[in-house]
Amino acid sequence: MWFALKALSTAGYGPVLDACASCGAATGPGVPVSFDPGAGGVVCAACGERGVPVMQGTVGMMKFLQDADVGGLRSVRADGKMLREARALLGDHVAYHCGRAPKSSSVIDSLS
Repeated sequence: MWFALKALSTAGYGPVLDACASCGAATGPGVPVSFDPGAGGVVCAACGERGVPVMQGTVGMMKFLQDADVGGLRSVRADGKMLREARALLGDHVAYHCGRAPKSSSVIDSLS
């Protein structure tokens, strides 16, 4: 997941995780958000009519991974539910921007 977020960000397709991707409103702990690949990332409640509701812990973990260097990965603590949600959101984001899910996604999922 770390590599995918880094690769997407380097290519200019990284999801917006620190503000509403639609209107730019601040998001953070305690602010309910949804994830909308079409908007480019998390969206606030006012813009989230098409998005999928997402747990704040998942957004925080994804933001940390997006910003972390490889040494910071040792400090990541996430439960299985957050990891599954993040993997699904990232898969939807990649599929939206590629027009389809890459074939490598199923191979990577089978290894984890």
